[in-house]
Amino acid sequence: INFDELYRRNALQDEAIYLMSERVSKVTDLQLCAAMTTQLNSKGRLHYGAKLAYLRHRNFKRASDLLGGGEFRDIDYFLVDDDTFSNMLQNDLENPDRKIGTSDRYGYHYAINSLHTSLFAALDYNLEQVELHATAEVGAQQISRRGYFRKELFADNSLGRSRSLNFTPWRFSAAARWNIATAHSIYGDLRAEAVAADGEDMFLQTQYNNRIIESPQLANIYSANVGYRLHNHKLAVDASLFLRYNCNQTTVSHLYYDAAAEFADVVTSGINTLCYGFEAEAHYNFTQHWTAAAAISVGRYRYVGVPNIKVYADNDNRLLADDNIDTADGLHLGQTPQISTYGQISYHSHGWRATAEVQYHALRYISPSLIRRSETILSHTENEQIRAEFISQERLDDAFTANLTLSKSIYLSRFDRRIYSTAVAPRFIDRHPYARITIFAAVNNLLGSSNIYRGYESSRIRKRYLWEDFTATPMPSYLLYAYPRTYYIGIKFIF
Repeated sequence: INFDELYRRNALQDEAIYLMSERVSKVTDLQLCAAMTTQLNSKGRLHYGAKLAYLRHRNFKRASDLLGGGEFRDIDYFLVDDDTFSNMLQNDLENPDRKIGTSDRYGYHYAINSLHTSLFAALDYNLEQVELHATAEVGAQQISRRGYFRKELFADNSLGRSRSLNFTPWRFSAAARWNIATAHSIYGDLRAEAVAADGEDMFLQTQYNNRIIESPQLANIYSANVGYRLHNHKLAVDASLFLRYNCNQTTVSHLYYDAAAEFADVVTSGINTLCYGFEAEAHYNFTQHWTAAAAISVGRYRYVGVPNIKVYADNDNRLLADDNIDTADGLHLGQTPQISTYGQISYHSHGWRATAEVQYHALRYISPSLIRRSETILSHTENEQIRAEFISQERLDDAFTANLTLSKSIYLSRFDRRIYSTAVAPRFIDRHPYARITIFAAVNNLLGSSNIYRGYESSRIRKRYLWEDFTATPMPSYLLYAYPRTYYIGIKFIF
């Protein structure tokens, strides 16, 4: 960034045209809980009580540096050249053309408030070899938005408190453990809950709009897990099967909608995901100085069902599109590899520690964009081949990394003379003084592999106009690469 040029441009104007700003979120989080316990008998105990939680996110934009320029007006500069809305520029009609200086709030100012009260109960019951645990919770939650600026674009629906959204969230879980022998046990748990979405996903545009999305509802989460655990002085093994189903999720995103050539608020509702698979990990102590660990996860993580997408114009809340995404069923979640493995071997003795680890991730996919699979977009594809490009999901290459770490701890007994010179037992459970200097060096991605860390599809499209209509082709996906071979060295002093 050529800051000298920005300062020069600002010096030629009456008010700053370039500035630096910061987006601030002030959080108030208050939680109160009253709990009691009743001993039912020698084997059972009941816990119960009430909770109250108040969460408030107050968000605003603040000018941090005017880069040598003068105070500027608090108006919506994106609308200055708009043919329709250029006469509705004020960000705060209560203070029109307010001058903004360093540290002043401007642009937007609002708060999302959530008040949640609930009653809960938990039962613990222990038999000779079986442990049982169950919990239940039900409550009432109220979510609202409060605007502190009256934006001219939404003069009747931006200032003050919105209509309150009232929900009845609940949660239930049951877990059991069977201790077969001293070192062996089998465990399992079931969970079900209904939770409200984040407040930012309840409104079309929280920065300056009190308009609530259509039919807000609770999202449901169901999960089950069953596993086996072995633990002794040499070996620890934990293996489990898992299942998780999320349904009725809703998200709100803000983007440029190419099909209508407008900035838009996109409400995606009815999002369902299904995850199931197998996980296992093991730790083995070969000797006093050598240890090894390994882990594997194999699963399916995908979308199920038919979500709905509603697209609203950002400047006046007009409905631009309403589509059911029939092509979303079976898409893979992009942030989770279907197969992951990990291995580690370590040596430690007399303050030395050396570790080598490898990771391998396979069946990885780019995070899909649901909006580009809407029929409004697909209806503008020229042929079946281009349509297939829109609805197919790109698979990423498998990723393999290896890391090495070497460290040396130098124990400094003189810093602990006050402790070890007394007749009482040392307060540290190890045989070395607590104070120490640790020097470590590490090489991550030892092979220098060019691994893609994550990828996601673009929601933008290319348009080629033919008379009054256009044809659409997809934009390339965004790819984020992991670090190449990276070296670390550090010195740490603990006392």
